[in-house]
Amino acid sequence: MWLLNATTCQLEQFLDERLMRRKYATLSHTWGDEELTFQDLQNGLHTFQHKKGYVKVRYTLDQSLMDGQNYAWVDTCCIDKTSSAELSEAINSMYKWYENSSVCYAYLADIPGHCPKLDDELVSIHEPPDWDLFDEYSGHGSNRLVSSWSRGGKAKGWCEEWSTVFAGSRWFTRGWTLQELIAPKEVCFFGGEWNYVGDKTELSQTLATITGISVRVLRNDIHVHKISAAQRMSWAALRETTRTEDEAYSLMGIFDINMPLLYGEGGKAYIRLQEEIMRKSSDLSLLGWSSPLDQTGGHIMEPSRPYGVVLATSPVGFGNAQKIVQCDIPAHVTWELTNEGIRVGLPILEHEGDSEGNVFGILNCCYEDDLAGPIALPLETVLLAAEEFRPGAHSPSVPTYYQRVARGRPPVIPLDVALAAITREIVILFESRGMPWLTTPRNTMQVWLQQHAMLQDGWKVLAAFPRSSWNLASGVMTPSSDDSYGKSGCGCLKFGKGTNQFIIAFCHLSRWNFRIAILDLIGLDSLGSVDERLESYDVPVIIKQALQCSTLVRL
Repeated sequence: MWLLNATTCQLEQFLDERLMRRKYATLSHTWGDEELTFQDLQNGLHTFQHKKGYVKVRYTLDQSLMDGQNYAWVDTCCIDKTSSAELSEAINSMYKWYENSSVCYAYLADIPGHCPKLDDELVSIHEPPDWDLFDEYSGHGSNRLVSSWSRGGKAKGWCEEWSTVFAGSRWFTRGWTLQELIAPKEVCFFGGEWNYVGDKTELSQTLATITGISVRVLRNDIHVHKISAAQRMSWAALRETTRTEDEAYSLMGIFDINMPLLYGEGGKAYIRLQEEIMRKSSDLSLLGWSSPLDQTGGHIMEPSRPYGVVLATSPVGFGNAQKIVQCDIPAHVTWELTNEGIRVGLPILEHEGDSEGNVFGILNCCYEDDLAGPIALPLETVLLAAEEFRPGAHSPSVPTYYQRVARGRPPVIPLDVALAAITREIVILFESRGMPWLTTPRNTMQVWLQQHAMLQDGWKVLAAFPRSSWNLASGVMTPSSDDSYGKSGCGCLKFGKGTNQFIIAFCHLSRWNFRIAILDLIGLDSLGSVDERLESYDVPVIIKQALQCSTLVRL
């Protein structure tokens, strides 16, 4: 760890940073032109005194000495950014460095030097206002505001103007300054001319309103790691970073995560961050994000992929998650990452009469302003792809694969309903596999075909059996029960896309028991050849019977 000597303005290295705990100050700021660099400080004072960035560094060192600290840490010049190893170590350690500092000076360069000291009342001032200065800054006369001034009272309107200026600072919009506000025990705010504006404690309510961060966190009454993952993510929803990857890297300390930096990976960094959080925590609120609105006002999962995105692609998805808190229903949740998706045991609720065939996975979190029950994740059954039925594979008796459904704010499930739900092990796919436009709601003996999405993929239905069970207009297949099939609902659909064709044969043995086989028809001269192809698959006999007796009718 490199620190600036506040007296000499020279860098000194400390290999054991524990020895410097609470013995240095830090600077939080937004980057601008002509920032000091590590190399500048190595080359000597004469090489950087003329740079614009030197002014705030000098302010920091002088203030440190006034506060009894002999050292300071400034991110622009205390990291050798030409060394990828040192940069990675610094970013992984940055939250801890701010946390271990005695004080952090937040320099809001766009706050005028004549801004008064503010506090949570947003109307308190510590000396009568200088109206001439105010008029010069605001560009309008003070008549409107003078009327609010009374002897022994407070210039309410005047300070409300300044609170708006304070809240509008660029400092509150940047990604990296989030951890710089949360990590240090003490944060002091200074304006553009190093005029003292207030500290984190006396401005905690104001800061909570501006940032969405809990007052308890800002006052150090609760550790940030006790806050739900969704809430912590929501604090970054409206913040911006210059590099896409920094959306994730700037949040690592807030989640106590360490991971390698891979600049160039783009949005994958944010996915990696969430995966690392999952490995350390059972907080399912991480799935409680909602998709942002598209230009038409409809919810989207991702512009090019409306299905299969289980993890948020950026903090923007958590913009409506400020009220999500952890709860103990369901209890003892475990989940794991697989190469397919998230394997998790969840209470599953099948919504009777749901026209979209959705089910809901109940999460161990709720809205703090709606304690009627936990929130749930809308899911949709996914038919497995053909490789799941390769020779020797076992066709699952119960479908356990789901994809997330593009919807808005996760719904609340009444507590009594949630407690009655049966916990099952499921897999929520990272991305859609097979036919995302074909679903099998298990609360009906039906197969639903989302024809619009299917046609977009280039597929169309060529034939169906039984023909009477297929509704072309609605895209619903309702297989009939027949004694010869063991009172099961069986049927077949034949799909085509150019020269590619395949048949899906399915049987509903019961509400909870669904069987499926997917057969590629390439190389098959007729449906009579299907029986030969079936011999190499581990397909339930009942599906073989459905295929063998089927005469697919042209639509």
